Amino acid sequence: MADDIELPEGLNPAQFVKDYLLKNPEYFRTHSDVFCRLVPPRQNREGTRSIIECQNEVLRASLTTYELREEEIAAREREPERKQAGLSKSLLEMAVALVSATKDYEIPAILLEQFKKFFKVQNGILRLWLYRTEFEGQPFTKRFSEEVESEISEMPEMFIGENSGSEIASWFGVPISETKGVILIPIKAPNGITFGAICLASSDVSTFKASDVQDFLSGALPLAEAALLRLTR
Repeated sequence: MADDIELPEGLNPAQFVKDYLLKNPEYFRTHSDVFCRLVPPRQNREGTRSIIECQNEVLRASLTTYELREEEIAAREREPERKQAGLSKSLLEMAVALVSATKDYEIPAILLEQFKKFFKVQNGILRLWLYRTEFEGQPFTKRFSEEVESEISEMPEMFIGENSGSEIASWFGVPISETKGVILIPIKAPNGITFGAICLASSDVSTFKASDVQDFLSGALPLAEAALLRLTR
């Protein structure tokens, strides 16, 4: 702030500060943070530090630590707001993309892209096993095995976790190492019948954090299921 003060021409800055402090002896009482940062000259003739100097160094270190902790606390307090803002933005983008679809058969690809974008992954598939016959041959109509579809239909909720088998890797046509982390989401109709699934995979097991997945799906999954239901009627 000293750089912002315009001193009279020819006035020595050091003399100005000295005069100001002499005229305002209470300054350091009301500005303890400034006082703690002062570095007084050596007080011992031998050049060693005095007790007062050591105390001042401890005070300065404590002040710095306190300020850093305040910054960390403030950052943690802002984190939920930042996450909520990002989540709202993603859901809004999804809704706008769905509204912009001109053909029903575009909906699965739009949804899959939005899911992949949110979780920042490359591997993702969306499959439906109930759909109108006019959509036959579309990518989303490629069926899983009857056994897999039956297992997914019986899932009470989504699966998030580590994958070590080759089944899911075969869906994507990639090495097993690319599907270490997996999220498998059943797509259900209002009557509870499962008519499809979304699967995302990552080479990093920690990609899908349960809290992030739950927050996103609480808004995204009902939107996706409602949009995909149009393809079955």
